[in-house]
Amino acid sequence: MFNEKDPLVQKDLIAKYLGIDLGYSLGLQYALNEDNTLSVKGVGECREAVIRIPSIYAGIPVTKISDGAFLRCSNLGNYAINDDLNLTTINIPASVQYIGESAVSNCINITVDVDNKEFCAEDGVLFSKDKKTLLCYPTLKPESFYVIPQGVEIVGKQAFYECNSLLSVYYPKTLKSIEISAFARCRSLHSFRRYGERCLKKLTVCDLAFSNSALRSFTLTNNIDYIGRAAFFDCKDLDLTSWLDEKERSELFEKWHPDWDIKSYHPQVRHNVSDDDFDAYLLGNDVFDDVDFELQ
Repeated sequence: MFNEKDPLVQKDLIAKYLGIDLGYSLGLQYALNEDNTLSVKGVGECREAVIRIPSIYAGIPVTKISDGAFLRCSNLGNYAINDDLNLTTINIPASVQYIGESAVSNCINITVDVDNKEFCAEDGVLFSKDKKTLLCYPTLKPESFYVIPQGVEIVGKQAFYECNSLLSVYYPKTLKSIEISAFARCRSLHSFRRYGERCLKKLTVCDLAFSNSALRSFTLTNNIDYIGRAAFFDCKDLDLTSWLDEKERSELFEKWHPDWDIKSYHPQVRHNVSDDDFDAYLLGNDVFDDVDFELQ
């Protein structure tokens, strides 16, 4: 940890006491990186609903936002901003080069300085600078539907994780990959549909992509190249295979996932998997080797 008794740090404390606006949020928690830059580690003592991350703090560039930095900012406890105030906006400066998993998801709106070389934002949603990867859709956004912009090729890992206001998401023909847990635990998400022209690119649906969501309708076309393990785990209202006969089903699943036995898989059924085991899987521990699924 860098020296919090540094005069530049003390300046923040004085400014906070006097109510002076220095152009960034006061009280955030930082950690010193090996390259002598700073990471924003957490909300610290900050009680602002709009988080303004500085490009430079105590004379040191701020280049990273750590995993889960603002994940619990709307909850009571050590990470609370206020008992009755949710985090609304996170402003990311030009200096930030790395944003960790679930670091900025727990808000309504994300903004990025136009001079940032790694990231950008559109309508409060975080993208890579070239807008080919959608990185984070804020979980507290109130909209019931979202249209992924044309040109997006990848929906990133946990990009829409626990976005419970969304009922429908529409994806473009440019989409190539839906990464691990991209839409996991979206408890209200009923449909995921293509819009515009017919999709010509091969689409990969990675492990746990829609797991524990309320998905009922998924635009299923022959452009899907691969479906990962437990991609539709516990989607109780979704049946991807009911419209296929046994031969077609076997051929399709052989293409999607040759390691699966189609006779023992069905996305509607969940057996002997606790919530703790599911969380363990998200953390990288494989707990599904002995889980049995069956067609109904």
